[in-house]
Amino acid sequence: MRRSLYAICLTLLLAGCRQAAVQPVQGILTEPATAAAAPAAVRAALDGQAVDDRYETLLEDGDLQVWSLLRCSEDVSSEGYGILVRKADRFTAFPDIRHGRMPQAAFDSASGNLWIVGGEIEGTGVQVDRLWQLKIGEGGQASIADSIDPFEMQEALCAMLGYRLQGGTLAFYDHETLLASVPCTGEGLDADPVRIGEQMTYLPGDTLKVRFTPGLRAADGGALDYEGMPDLEATVTWTEDGFALSDLQVVE
Repeated sequence: MRRSLYAICLTLLLAGCRQAAVQPVQGILTEPATAAAAPAAVRAALDGQAVDDRYETLLEDGDLQVWSLLRCSEDVSSEGYGILVRKADRFTAFPDIRHGRMPQAAFDSASGNLWIVGGEIEGTGVQVDRLWQLKIGEGGQASIADSIDPFEMQEALCAMLGYRLQGGTLAFYDHETLLASVPCTGEGLDADPVRIGEQMTYLPGDTLKVRFTPGLRAADGGALDYEGMPDLEATVTWTEDGFALSDLQVVE
């Protein structure tokens, strides 16, 4: 009897451990983005370098200014392309940087990085941004040093973020460290329900952050559900080999 009771307890304990395992989140993006090319009208508009009401100011930092091109002319849209940088009297045009609908720019004087955040994929319920690293050289000439493809960032975040769905609670983890818990029954969800990648942006500044929101996929597919999901962010550190992530936290 004791041996049978011991076997039952051990079976229940092992089953509980299996249920309690932290699962990796899945990415919604399936491949890196293809290289974008701006319309010819954008190149023509930026070539003139006359800053007027076709532009939106993204940054004014001393003698450094950054603008996004909103339209090429009165009736021709920029289709979300075109960044113009001015350092002192030197203009540099970046027609192929897609700024999208919610661009950002910030200059980190300590590192010399000019950060541009632009929309790579946009739509209803979708905001996927790309981070551009620009440098200002001698004479004020700006150049693209690097960028982070959204797919690369998604995969790096998937390697950090895990979840546990158990007992009506969905808990999020940085590896084994609990970050947040939200109510979730799990009913009607996909076998791998927690997905990231289509809500992802950056907070440029002295400390560079990536901010994202996980969503839930239903068993029948469709749009991800973000109701009640926490916003998360991690610190991005630029390295010789690309970037590294640390300090994953919940946005309060």
